[in-house]
Amino acid sequence: MLKMAIARSLLASALAVAIPVATAAQDEKVTPEGVDWHLTSYDLDDPTSVPWAIDPTLRLEDGTASGSTGCNDFSGSYTLESETHAFDAALTMTRMACPEPASTVEDAYIAVLPEVVAWTVDGDVLELNNGDGSVILAYERAVVALTPSDVAALATMLEAQRAAIDRLDERVDNIRISTLRDRIKELEGSVASLQGGQSSGGSTFTAAESVLLKAIPQEVEKTCRPVRNGLPRGTVAAVACDGSRKAVAEQAYYLMEWQDAEATLESVTTAKGVPDKRPRCHDQKAGWISYGTSVGAEACWIDGGKANYRLITRAAGCKQLDVAGAHLTEPAIYLPMEGVNKKMEPVRAAGLAYTDADYLIMNREAGSYIPAGNQPQTPACKNQ
Repeated sequence: MLKMAIARSLLASALAVAIPVATAAQDEKVTPEGVDWHLTSYDLDDPTSVPWAIDPTLRLEDGTASGSTGCNDFSGSYTLESETHAFDAALTMTRMACPEPASTVEDAYIAVLPEVVAWTVDGDVLELNNGDGSVILAYERAVVALTPSDVAALATMLEAQRAAIDRLDERVDNIRISTLRDRIKELEGSVASLQGGQSSGGSTFTAAESVLLKAIPQEVEKTCRPVRNGLPRGTVAAVACDGSRKAVAEQAYYLMEWQDAEATLESVTTAKGVPDKRPRCHDQKAGWISYGTSVGAEACWIDGGKANYRLITRAAGCKQLDVAGAHLTEPAIYLPMEGVNKKMEPVRAAGLAYTDADYLIMNREAGSYIPAGNQPQTPACKNQ
């Protein structure tokens, strides 16, 4: 109530001021009368643009001054003389409470009006000046007339758009990294499926790696992950897995030609200084030996305080093998294993349990083979 009373008082005082014509002499026919002027900016302390959804106005016609603060309507009377405008003190104004930012605009409009002493019309622009000649209120003639309901409708549309953007921002903010990771895994799985691969243990495998997994016991296969860097020559596929027994820290499986597997074993044992003689793992005696193609090879030694065991065994029994475009005439699995301590025999036992071949030299069938279908026998098996 007090605010409305002050507003009415200030507007009445402002409209009662005589406003001389600006020094840039106006043509007698060019006056601010008969036009709906829309406030575009005001200068209370600094030049400020009026928010587009708020429409303060002023109209001077037939002795009546009327308009809106952008929230409340006002009206009064005026007289127009050759060089001055004179507004009567009597003024009526509505008393509606104004939300922000309309309240701020109304306060500024009311506060600036008493300072007006001159006006200038230039085409579609009306400028009201203070005693220093500064423009403190600027208006424009409406090119397209908008009713209050039009403005309200536009404001509603803008708010709806803003709310839609806020909802979109909220949805984006709620996307969790874990959700993105899950989606990436799904996409990787789809790609692997198209390539003939599969997923296991949280990893995605190529077609060749998926074939190799068929030769690995299920309880171990669940822990496997692909190995694709630093591979020995001739490797078709490789995976690393957790140890199959408590004595084993980790182990890996390499699918390759038998001669490449033996060359890899010889290279590793030579680099480690393992003697070229039959190992006696149960007596902690290092060594390596090959029992012949398609039969097997093994080695054991200690490195860095950990027992190391290497085993070469058949990959597909006595069958040749086609894997992802590669043909293996003597397919082999090269199996490196590292123990949790320096005891060799428990690690060797875990390796031989995988092949079911504690009788390597007796050429028993291995326990885990890759299905080879109707592939022909390997040359080594034919010659036995």
